Order: sequence, then structure tokens, then C-alpha cells
Amino acid sequence: MAMALGFAWFSARTYLRLREISADKGNLPETFQEWEKRAQAQFDGLTAKGIAVEKVLIEPDALLNWANDSPIDSKKRADFAAIILMKKHEAGH
Repeated sequence: MAMALGFAWFSARTYLRLREISADKGNLPETFQEWEKRAQAQFDGLTAKGIAVEKVLIEPDALLNWANDSPIDSKKRADFAAIILMKKHEAGH
């Protein structure tokens, strides 16, 4: 079975922290509700194309620690989601 594409997902509780740590915060909606609506539309668009996608809940501080002083942007968020998903599948979850 092919592994799904990891899709970085955030919670309402941690969204403001994500914006605080992101170098590209200007590309992120100001509210979680706006972000969630946009992200869900992107997620649905991928699945509609037949792409296997899995939401990966990201804790912003874990992302920040992993990035090791590199700027947090959409690529870093996607890379971190991919790593978390890969580890989850390797562990058999």
C-alpha cells in the first residue's frame, strides 16, 4: 500500500502559536477558522484528484524545535508533516 501524502494540520488551540513562529505569517490567515476553511479546501482538492492524503496534527513548538533555527514556512511545515507521517507508518499506526 502506498503511503499517503502528509498534510500539515493545526488545531484552534495552537494556531496563534503557529503564526508567531512562522516566517511566512503574511501567507497565513489571521484566524484559525479562515485557515481551517482554506486548508480543508486544499485537502479536499487533493483527495478529489485521487491523491491519498492524511492530515498530520502538528504542534508548533515541536516544529520549531525540529527546524533547528531554520525559518518556518510552508515547505518546513510540509516536510515536518511528511516525517511525522513516515514515522507513524514505520511504527505501524
